[in-house]
Amino acid sequence: MAFQPVLDFSDRARFPNFNDTPTTEGSHVLLGTYKENMSITRPTYILEDRDKQSFAVTFMIANDSPVRPKFKKGAAVAVCGLARQEPNAAAGETKKSACIRVRAGEETRVVGLGVSLDRILATSAADPLTASCAACGKPEGKTEGMKRCTSCGWVKYCGKECQIEGWNTKGHKGDCKAFRLLQAALK
Repeated sequence: MAFQPVLDFSDRARFPNFNDTPTTEGSHVLLGTYKENMSITRPTYILEDRDKQSFAVTFMIANDSPVRPKFKKGAAVAVCGLARQEPNAAAGETKKSACIRVRAGEETRVVGLGVSLDRILATSAADPLTASCAACGKPEGKTEGMKRCTSCGWVKYCGKECQIEGWNTKGHKGDCKAFRLLQAALK
């Protein structure tokens, strides 16, 4: 039986780039890197998708709203299930670009992941069932009792020492949090 990753980022229907994001809400997740804050009257953030296409995410709330999101510059942001909005020519929006609009009450559908999109994509590319130890690199067949991270379930370790090394020096602490945040947002 082939491994089916918890989050298969190669599935472009589930994880589209901005141009392929549906104009209707659904189960898709648009991943982007937070580039800059362009807020004037409403919180507006410029993100860049994995194909380097820039797009705006505008929160349809007051700029001084207490629910204003906070993102780390250069870190990944997941936009869960929201539709791409095309400019409305009938309303005179001829100079605007397509964007993502987040209505009041939908703020939790946009999640800052805290680590770079490149790191998330690289980490997720590994097949956890056939991967080697995330800390020492030994193949699974060379060690007894290899276990998955109990928090995210993505990486495997030979034992306690490797788990500590992976968490503290190999960067899994940040990756793990990002995967857990994304998995929670998708539920």
